[in-house]
Amino acid sequence: MDSFPFYYSYQNPPILQLDHNHTVNIKTKFDNLFKEYSSNNLLKELKIVTIISSIYIDLTRVYTAHVKPENLITSSYSKILEQLEILINQYFYTEKLPSFYADKLNITTKHLNRVVKKTLNKTTSQLISDRILLEAKRLIVHSNNNLAQVANTLEFSDYAYFSKFFKSKTGITPLAFKKKY
Repeated sequence: MDSFPFYYSYQNPPILQLDHNHTVNIKTKFDNLFKEYSSNNLLKELKIVTIISSIYIDLTRVYTAHVKPENLITSSYSKILEQLEILINQYFYTEKLPSFYADKLNITTKHLNRVVKKTLNKTTSQLISDRILLEAKRLIVHSNNNLAQVANTLEFSDYAYFSKFFKSKTGITPLAFKKKY
């Protein structure tokens, strides 16, 4: 599935706009897929896989039709980014420095920053901060913890530092965010 750009979590938005002709073509393929699924024909599973593959290929072609070839991400960069995403989700509470993630990926911090910059036009630090901020917002809105407990959960040294970090990234304080939502 990682061969298809609309499944990349960071690189590409999972939105695909189809014009009328493409919609009709894809609908026809889904109709054929359903007919095959409903049948008891020989090699049914193989044909289903083939139709699904054809749908994915068509959708990828539409998705990338306006992308310059030099902007396409190499598979090695894609793999590094995919592994980085897993690591950030696993360690962001305790590890906030790009060097930790580069070490885990067995690459240099410089190369990791190059991969992230080329694929996402962000720094690795920004990517880590984005994940921390997402979790902070989730905890502020959906937990019964007070803001100091949220800061503690995210392993900030104190609430003041967390508040400063949050405000620098969102433009509002955690308390104002909590009141808003």
